[in-house]
Amino acid sequence: MYEEARKRREAAAEKRNQKRLIEPKKIIYRDQMLLRRLINKWQKSEVSANKQIENLKKILEETKKALNYVVTLPREKAEELKDPLAWRNHEELGYVFATNELF
Repeated sequence: MYEEARKRREAAAEKRNQKRLIEPKKIIYRDQMLLRRLINKWQKSEVSANKQIENLKKILEETKKALNYVVTLPREKAEELKDPLAWRNHEELGYVFATNELF
C-alpha cells in the first residue's frame, strides 16, 4: 500500500518535471506569436489615433474660421451669441456639434 502510494507520488513528480521542461524552440515560437499580437494591437491603435488626430485638426481649423466669423459680426449679433442656443442659427459655428462628443 505504501509502496503504491510512493510510486504514484514519484510518477506524478516525474510528470510535473516533464511538463516543466519545454523545448526552447517552442518557447521562442510562443514569444514570437505573443509579440506579433502586441504589434498588431498597437498598430491598430496607431491607425485609430491618427484618424482621431486628423479629425481634431479639422475641427481646430473650423474653430479658427468660427473665430474670424464672430469677430466680423455686428455688435448686436455678437451679443445674441452669448446664448449658446443662438449658435444653431449660424452655420459658421457648427463646429460645436462636432465637439460635443469630445467633452
